[in-house]
Order: sequence, then structure tokens, then C-alpha cells
Amino acid sequence: MFFHSIPLLFFTLMQAAVGFSQGADANAVGYEAAQRALEQLGSAEPHLALLFSSVRYHPHNVVAGARTALRSDIPFAGATTAGEIVSEGPLGHHSVVVALLSLPGISIGVGVGENLSADSHSAGRQSAEAAVRAANAPAQEVSAGLVFFDGLRGNGSAAVRGVEEVLGSQATIVGGAAGDDAAYQQTFQFGGSEVLTDAVVCAALSGDVALGVGVNHGWSAVSGEHIVTKAEGSILREVDGKPAIALYEDYLGRERVATMRGEVLARLALSYPLGIVGERPGEEYLLRAPFFVNDDGSIVLGGAIQEGDRVVVMVGDKTSAIEAARRAGRRAKVALGGREPRLILIFSCHVRDKLYLERTEGAKEVAAIREELGDAPVAGFYTYGEIAPLPYVGVSEGVDVSKICRAEVHNETVVVCALG
Repeated sequence: MFFHSIPLLFFTLMQAAVGFSQGADANAVGYEAAQRALEQLGSAEPHLALLFSSVRYHPHNVVAGARTALRSDIPFAGATTAGEIVSEGPLGHHSVVVALLSLPGISIGVGVGENLSADSHSAGRQSAEAAVRAANAPAQEVSAGLVFFDGLRGNGSAAVRGVEEVLGSQATIVGGAAGDDAAYQQTFQFGGSEVLTDAVVCAALSGDVALGVGVNHGWSAVSGEHIVTKAEGSILREVDGKPAIALYEDYLGRERVATMRGEVLARLALSYPLGIVGERPGEEYLLRAPFFVNDDGSIVLGGAIQEGDRVVVMVGDKTSAIEAARRAGRRAKVALGGREPRLILIFSCHVRDKLYLERTEGAKEVAAIREELGDAPVAGFYTYGEIAPLPYVGVSEGVDVSKICRAEVHNETVVVCALG
């Protein structure tokens, strides 16, 4: 499946604008968010709309409202969320955000891959192949892929591998997993003009567009290394030959861990994620948030994990999380290569939102990013998983890591993407 492409012939400066709205009527909120972004864009012509919406609004009505404000041929890409983010900070869980991009000289295609839960890798490939066809440009000329997938279905890491196989190593791949306000029931994805679930959406940009990506989490290891001895997809069953929960019982105590069993969002995730040890020297830990603790002691994580992985228990707090956001913003600026940011996309784990507790604290994360990147408009959301390259510690401050590191699905991490 693929959607309308917009090949353009003359290069001018990228422009972007962000609008948001809140209220009771989904159609009206979608319309107002798109209309406000359109007004801020001025005389520039929009070519791509990014849509991030609370799941409390009927997704079809949100899209219908936003579509009323915009030309019918402008493709949408985005997802429902666990909270929406703009320049002022997090908006809470009842809003719609629309970012409009004017991209003269850039070929744009949006494609979807369905049945993520049946074959995640294939769904990722299908979304990227459809996006490339819609962009009417060779895959090797795609410079960026914005990817959104169902955060409750399938294997997001496999989907990202499928996208990467199609777009190639020259493309910077970023995005986030759709959420549903931490209800863990159903998420929705927006692709072209469709509303989907159990799907992957890919927006491929081909041409002279730069993405500066910064990735950081701020958590530190507090345990030695342990070996994953049994795992299936995102379910961690055994560590060191014992039920996975025993790892936390050893470090936190049985009584404390017992109070966490069966919770929808395990309190373990707020301060004690798992870190997967990288294979390359200096590689940062890839975090996995423990979302559910099952009766058999297995743990459902926010991303895939494999048997043989080396893992450590991590710890963090609000201060380290905000400083991590600042580092991510700084890295994104460096990676932009001197270009002026025109739009700042933020994909931050919903566990970080829970850690902050109050919107004023979450706003500090956004403020720290903007202190590094300036006054470009901000759009983003709290995710069920963040997509971005996994950087090396030794090079991430001064090198565009997207050119040397492949994209991964992260947890409890903030991803900053500056477009210029």
C-alpha cells in the first residue's frame, strides 16, 4: 500500500509550524490543531503533516477534522500517544498536535505495513517499500525515515530492521511506538489518509534534508552483568537460569518486589530498567523497561530481548533524566552539521513522564532541549518505545551517530531529532 508522492523541482528553505488543540469534540480538536499550524506556516505550502493524538479522541474523527483544514493530497504520518509534547512542554493526555512541514525540493512518500503482530519484519519492509514507491525516488537516495509502529503488537525491533533493510544505511531512521495513555489496550497509527492498528507507518524523505539526532537516557548501572538464559520476543523469562524477577529480588529484596507484581506499569520501570550491554566497546546501554510482572516471574519488557544478551540493573532519577535530555539536544545540534533547526521532534518514553509526575517537571526536559537547539517549534509525544541510532559513548558528542550506528528501539530514553 502506498500513498500520494510530492516530487518537487526547486530547492528553497525548509519551514515548519506546530499547532495543538484541546477540547471535547475530536473533529473540532483535529481541525483546530491543523488550522493553527497552517496559520503559523504563513504563505509556505505544507507537504507533510505529522499527527500526534491522545487516544481519548476517536482517531478517525481527529484525522477527518485535520483533513478538513488541509489539502486532501497532503499525507499524514503519526500515532496515538501516551501524552503529547510541544514547545511549552507536555500537554497532558487529552490533546492533538499537528506539525506541518514545507519541504520544497524534497520527495515525500508515506507507506504502511499491516499485520505487525503476524510478521513484524515483513510489516516494516512493506511500510518502507510503499513509502519509497510513493516518493518516486530510489531507496538509496532516501535521507530520512520517520517511523511509527503499534507499541502493543509484534516486535518493534524486527519492524525497524525491515525498514532499515529497504531504506539503507544512508537513511537516518527515527520515530516512536504508538501509545494509548498507559491503558495498554489498543493504539492507532496514521498513515497517508488511513487510521490503522497493528501496523507500521514510514514517511520517507528523499533529497537535501538534514536530520540531527541526539539520544540519551541518563541511567547508570548498579549491578554486575547477568546472562539472559530464556527469552521470547519482549518477554524476559529467565536470567542466569532463574525466573527473571529473581534478578530484581536479589537487588531490591523480595518484599519490595512482591508489591510490584501484577501492576499494569511495574514501579520497577520508573527507576530500575534493564540495560543491555553492547557488543562494541563504548556503546551505550540499550534500555528495556519492565512493564508487566507475570505470575510465573517472567517480565514483559518494552522492547525485544534475546537469549545470550548481557544485562545489568540500571538506576536513575529526575535530575539525571533532565540532564540526559540536555545531552540529547546538544548531540542533535552537532549532528545537524551547522544547519539551523526548523523543527524539533521529541520522542520520550512514557516512563519518563511517569517519573516526572508533574507537567512542570516534564517541561524542564523540553526546556533543556530547547536551550541547546534554540527556538524552533517542538512537536512530539511520550511513546511506548523510541526509535533512533544507538550511539557510542566516545563519539556521540562530536559525530553524527546516525551515519555509523544502526537504529534500535529504545526504552526510558529521550530521542531528539532536529530537522534543517
